[in-house]
Amino acid sequence: MAFRACSPRASLHADCIRVRLAVLPVAAARWNAVRSIEDLGSRVRDELAQFFEAAVEFEGKDLKILGWGGPEEAMALVRESERAPGRARARASAGRRYYSQRRTRAV
Repeated sequence: MAFRACSPRASLHADCIRVRLAVLPVAAARWNAVRSIEDLGSRVRDELAQFFEAAVEFEGKDLKILGWGGPEEAMALVRESERAPGRARARASAGRRYYSQRRTRAV
């Protein structure tokens, strides 16, 4: 199995799954202009969200997207998971609570 160097661009927070990272290959010239999930536009973000919703549907879960984190947050999660996997899970749970509260206030 071959691995490519990738750079985190975003983190996706949802209510019933762990945080998911959106990453792009470092050596992909086509994607050089994409620095954050915001650079992809709402249509691509919606397609990514639909992908994750469909992926958990087979497990009988009803996924609710709570929000997107930026590249700094995504990279912090990667670094933290390298140091202490349990702590990264705890931070992801805290992020889920934050995005859930933020969404509730917006409604």
